[in-house]
Amino acid sequence: MGQLNLYKIDTQKRESFESALEQKYLPIGDTQTVVRDVGNQQLSFDLSFYLDEPDQENAVEWSWLLNQFGEEGVTSRSNPKGILVIKEGDEMFACTYGFSYFIVDKFCDTDFAFDFARRIRYKEVKTTTLLSPNLKRNKVVNTYLDYSNLEFDSGESFAKLKVKADLPEDFAIFGANLEVGHSIKFEIPENTVDCVLNALIYARNKIDNAEIVYRIPVFKKVKDKEVIAALNQRLQDNIRENPLAVNLSELDIIGVTEIFNKNDAMFSIKCGTKESVVSELTAEIILSFIEQNNLLLHEVIEKIKIISFFNGVSVRTDSLYNLIDYIDDAERCVLSKGKWYHFNDDYLGYLAASLDEITVIYNRQFDFCSTKHEQFIVDRYGHEKNGQDYNGLVENEIKRRLKKKYYRERAFNLMMSELHGFSCHDREEVRVGGSKVELMDLYKDETLYAVKIGNASSALCYALDQSSSAIKIFKHNLNQDLPSVRNVCAWLILDRRNPIAEIDGKPNINELEMLMLKNRIDAWKKEVRLLGYNPIVMVNYYNLRGE
Repeated sequence: MGQLNLYKIDTQKRESFESALEQKYLPIGDTQTVVRDVGNQQLSFDLSFYLDEPDQENAVEWSWLLNQFGEEGVTSRSNPKGILVIKEGDEMFACTYGFSYFIVDKFCDTDFAFDFARRIRYKEVKTTTLLSPNLKRNKVVNTYLDYSNLEFDSGESFAKLKVKADLPEDFAIFGANLEVGHSIKFEIPENTVDCVLNALIYARNKIDNAEIVYRIPVFKKVKDKEVIAALNQRLQDNIRENPLAVNLSELDIIGVTEIFNKNDAMFSIKCGTKESVVSELTAEIILSFIEQNNLLLHEVIEKIKIISFFNGVSVRTDSLYNLIDYIDDAERCVLSKGKWYHFNDDYLGYLAASLDEITVIYNRQFDFCSTKHEQFIVDRYGHEKNGQDYNGLVENEIKRRLKKKYYRERAFNLMMSELHGFSCHDREEVRVGGSKVELMDLYKDETLYAVKIGNASSALCYALDQSSSAIKIFKHNLNQDLPSVRNVCAWLILDRRNPIAEIDGKPNINELEMLMLKNRIDAWKKEVRLLGYNPIVMVNYYNLRGE
């Protein structure tokens, strides 16, 4: 059996791909033309083969150890990289050999492989790689034994499938074992051009003519240049304010190959003349490099280069921009591997159905506003103006300090305690192991509340992160003085003038244009249920019109 890793080249990137080939690869021999009868038509395929520098030698990565024992000058020959380019009509395909998939993946049509995967039946599902954008587990690899269902959850999209196809007994174009990502990996009967073309023709025919068998949630590439420009500008604006808004994934799928950014030998981080060599690649290490060199992330996100080494050989160079994961709420898009993608309808449909399951509560008496906050400060002024901290200060200065001390959330939590019978634990910390942790903002009737006021996902998600950390401590009895808990509530105070629509008296959180927040609520719901508690979302408003 032979191996075929087949890409389709994005039509809009065809010229860029050909330019990259000319710069980095050598054409081998002449272009060959193969004519095939397909159905009622005759197709002409032009085949060209490209090879990188095959004779390059490099010092082995662990040469320091050889030097220690008196052995010098030991080198290893890098694996040659080859690309077979196939043109037919206005379409271009590429078959990769060695590490050449790193370059081809940048120019591929990302819809091609999964368009094929939706149209064939599976006898067995072996592994799936699922993406959950902006969650702590943002890429998960699942393996299965004797399993045939295509399993996934809300908030997840597919990055890779490894399956056994359900093929007719006399089928001979390729084997049943398939891998699907940005490319399709086939087992072909022989390593011949005829077998390569047979598989390509079959895949193209399936995409053009076969009905969809599976609804697979994946990301759809954004192609509008004006939308991409707007997305990039918002990304820069956001990380200027909050560099931690972006994630660096530890796992990438290049074609159908898993690349673990922590385990792939060595990395070089470069920006101009500044360079650092590291043994793993994490967001913390990148941000440390930026801080140590007095750089600003939003200014250098495309200038920082990450070079990956395998056995001392450079196999991949990327800008930092190509390695981060980021969600744009306004356009419902995700940045992954340097490309912007829309969430497709399958993804959004599964997510909406999951959020509809959550108990969502709105009680108008708990709405908050700047007027109530100001009155709270006035009341506190009456009680605290004569304190030692305010000796010699005039009224306006004392109130300014009080407003900083009793910021919106703290004032809200204290008011809930004083007026509505909640127990306030805002800014209270318990010791767990060697750390101090804030477990909750409010507590009442066996319900733990995490409260956050905001108008964007980046702010509101904090309540869910706090809640997720707390319930693990409650579940595992890591502190003996904890109250009884049955319900876990994320209390979201939405800073907006108009309320969201309601369905049967229940706020419809699916109406929120905050995709990052909705993804996080979905994951939080599953965490809470898995630990045996009941998840609740309470919705209230800050500065609601008419308040």
